[in-house]
Amino acid sequence: MSICITVQWLGDIALTGSLRNPAHHDRLESSVAFLARELEPADLRIGNWEAPLLGSEGVTHAKRIALHTDEATAAKVGKLGLTTALLANNHALDCKASGLGQTITFLRSEGRDTVGAGTSADEATRPLIYELQGTKIVLLAYVDEETNPRAPLETESLLNHLEPDRVVEEVAHWAADNGLVLVHFHWGWDFLPLPSPKQRRLARRVIDAGAAAVVGYHPHRLQGFERYGNGWIFYSLGNLIAGDIYPWPRFTRPAAALTCDFQERRIVDVRVRYFISRDGLVTADNKDRGARMHRRLNTQLNAPDDKYAKCWTRAITHDLALTRPLHFLRRHRNPLKLLASLERRHLDEYRRLLRKLFGSSRTKEASE
Repeated sequence: MSICITVQWLGDIALTGSLRNPAHHDRLESSVAFLARELEPADLRIGNWEAPLLGSEGVTHAKRIALHTDEATAAKVGKLGLTTALLANNHALDCKASGLGQTITFLRSEGRDTVGAGTSADEATRPLIYELQGTKIVLLAYVDEETNPRAPLETESLLNHLEPDRVVEEVAHWAADNGLVLVHFHWGWDFLPLPSPKQRRLARRVIDAGAAAVVGYHPHRLQGFERYGNGWIFYSLGNLIAGDIYPWPRFTRPAAALTCDFQERRIVDVRVRYFISRDGLVTADNKDRGARMHRRLNTQLNAPDDKYAKCWTRAITHDLALTRPLHFLRRHRNPLKLLASLERRHLDEYRRLLRKLFGSSRTKEASE
């Protein structure tokens, strides 16, 4: 019988906001202690590391919401037992190159490997390879430009950007080299319950190219998961430990820890454990909110292409018309501050999505 390898994925870890206040470290320690008791053992435990250390250059002015943490706070999650920190995300360069370098140095000093960003272009695009029980495990991590990394020009090459054709080529290369290929995407729209049809197509292409699993981040909420071909796709695991960057909507509270057993480079068992994450405090999901959310989303996610496109259109329309404006108002209750916080990219995003929605409708009508 072949040897079983267990890999576990956790959601976003953003040790920022009030969590950096030593007076609130007890809340962070309580969450870590709880998770350490509740999470089952794994050969690899992977998490998305969202807040870099401050570094010597300060915080970038290229973004209105720039995250950062400090070593004292970051050290509090040591007992979480992460083996791997994903750095291919839209906040990795919030503290510029020095902050990224300090983050990598700190994580490695704590015994954690990193992937998806680096202090050079070569390091940023290099896969992370483990040899476990005679099996080569290849971790690839990419960040989509649509998540708004907005790094200074001189640091752009320090992130591993999502270029679909290159991703597929790299997956095929490592799969042909008998690697167990695990792909991580930082992609999509925050707060949206469904991945776009484009994301779904890319994830499936990656599985067809030989990946055993695709795991996504960035929406800050649970999205569905599906078995496809010889692999599994988990579109978003939500937040796990996140400081009060801004008032988190209620639907962002359910979080998931994903555990997969692999044999012969394939997943043979999948287990999802649900938690509730609120203001940096993680507790048990006693009301099964996460499981109920997944059941509803999975039903939509497994629909045929034409029906799924309609599901996504409804989701993005609801987001544009209701969710996003209400959240924006909640963050900026003072009208003057609200207007001052508007960026051109917000309007560009609305125009782009409206063109996509109504443009696709006109194309469909013409074809009919």
